[in-house]
Amino acid sequence: MNFSLRAWIDSLRVYWLDRPAQREKAASRFAMSGDTEKPLSSVLPSLRSQIQQVSPEVEAMTSVYCMLGGANNAGFVWHYGGLNGRQEWLTKLAPPVLLDRERFFLERVCQQASGAELVPRLISHGTLADTSLAQLTTERLSPGKVTLGDALRLYQKMGELGNSVFGQPGAGAGTDYPPLNDGTPIRDMMVHWVKQPQSESSRTFLRGFFDQLKQRCPENIASIDEVQAKLLAFLQSAPPLDASAFGLIHGDFKPANILFDAQGQPKLIDCQYFEYGLRQWDLAFFLSKQKKPLGHFMESVAQTLNWSEQERMWLAICYVLAVCLRLNKSNFDKQWKRYLFPALKCLKNTC
Repeated sequence: MNFSLRAWIDSLRVYWLDRPAQREKAASRFAMSGDTEKPLSSVLPSLRSQIQQVSPEVEAMTSVYCMLGGANNAGFVWHYGGLNGRQEWLTKLAPPVLLDRERFFLERVCQQASGAELVPRLISHGTLADTSLAQLTTERLSPGKVTLGDALRLYQKMGELGNSVFGQPGAGAGTDYPPLNDGTPIRDMMVHWVKQPQSESSRTFLRGFFDQLKQRCPENIASIDEVQAKLLAFLQSAPPLDASAFGLIHGDFKPANILFDAQGQPKLIDCQYFEYGLRQWDLAFFLSKQKKPLGHFMESVAQTLNWSEQERMWLAICYVLAVCLRLNKSNFDKQWKRYLFPALKCLKNTC
């Protein structure tokens, strides 16, 4: 890119990211230190100093606070420029407990030869002095159109890296990574079902999950009962899963969490929900975010991954549960007609 054009684009970015509205958001979401809010102006120097200890290049970069979405962070700092004018890094700011798992994941993955193909390069991490914040700085990735092919390639790479990253021979093996705690619908599903989908405790969890869904959608109890009955019947009769069905999963594997590096390589972000569990969950979660129903993708996915009929049905089970996570009174009928009911047919191999 022409240098003057890039400088002009960067000036627009700075104007957009550093406008007063952004600073007001920063003031409302930034960390509290005791009873006194830490102003952004006092945090940026501390952040840059910490990054400089491992990456002196930041000295030649401009740092701008920005809000990029997400409810579990206090915002981001975009670093751009550098000695060659083309370096771009991004710092996520959040309480340490929310960044510990993501840092662990990035460190472990990047130790592998092919890890750089899966996640952004980790540049710096640590807690910020006199605040309740931690920082995680990585190469900056850009949004783009995410295809099914992109998702399948990342899914396969996750499978290849699983055992080498965590050294686990199979489901249920001991782990040395920070535990994923429940407390949100998706984390509840990960902790209580995805990790052990054929256990009695997981079936108990599903009964409670569907009871809560009926409370949210009291006019759709008959349809929910049908979903619950078919899922539990499958889980009761399905052959035991072997170790190959389990592996490294992202947990929140969706188009919004797949960005692209400068070479156009898709990579995963927001990896704090990673777990060792049923592999089909990731792909089902991704497909549940598409506008077209599961049947549109099933044959292509199954052929690419050389899946058996049982593996197809497990994908359908995961897909149904992923869709159920977003159901409420106002959207149930549409979601049932377009996504849930067709997916249930896949349990009979007729989707």
